[in-house]
Amino acid sequence: MSANYPDIFRNNVASRMFRDVADMDYVSARTLFRNDCLDEFLIFSQQVLEKYLKGILLFNKVKNVKSTHSLSRLLRLCDANVDHFKISDQTRDFIDKIDGAEALRYAPYILGGFSADRDYLLKLDYAVMDIRRYCHADLKLAVGLSKISEEDLLKYNKDVGVSFVYLLEKIRIGKDKKYKKFRENLLWKNLCFSKNIKSIQFQNGWWAKGSGFNPEELSEVYKAVREYIFIPKEVKDYFEKNEK
Repeated sequence: MSANYPDIFRNNVASRMFRDVADMDYVSARTLFRNDCLDEFLIFSQQVLEKYLKGILLFNKVKNVKSTHSLSRLLRLCDANVDHFKISDQTRDFIDKIDGAEALRYAPYILGGFSADRDYLLKLDYAVMDIRRYCHADLKLAVGLSKISEEDLLKYNKDVGVSFVYLLEKIRIGKDKKYKKFRENLLWKNLCFSKNIKSIQFQNGWWAKGSGFNPEELSEVYKAVREYIFIPKEVKDYFEKNEK
């Protein structure tokens, strides 16, 4: 039987362009959080889940040719087209909370800031475990993993992983010296990927970032810069609605 080259090439791209990059973005997000770069952590968290979801779509041959960073759109595509795709309500809630986080590079300086809970690290860890089990070419395994309980998923993931070894698993095993620092940041306070951690604590539950302007000044700030820089649609809609 001849090799199915289109599937081989498609799965290779899904692995290298989406899953492997998402794995490194995940370690990077945890590194940023560990070093108190909290707004950057949110941006990378959004990127992590975006790439896993895009990888799942490609592995399952679901067309997604529209340029998008919308997690809600990608989630709808997975729900509608990947029969075995099942994730927890907690993961869905976290996706809803960080959807659009890429706009945080700009929005706080115009909209007046944002705030987030430090337990987002724990929620990211769980979401990665929850979603990533579907981000591979072995669809039979993915179907099997969709049927196990949340408790068993956590147990299997902490003990041995979920039956495949890709980049994140190589980092976790830590036998290659080049992964040493990555492994430290992956396993730090990680309830979902570290065997030895049973509970964690975070200090100062919330963090926030402000614009530096008074609320009454924000509309004038928007008017002063809107012709000169890219502004996300959500920010434009906010100010233009208030102008009417």
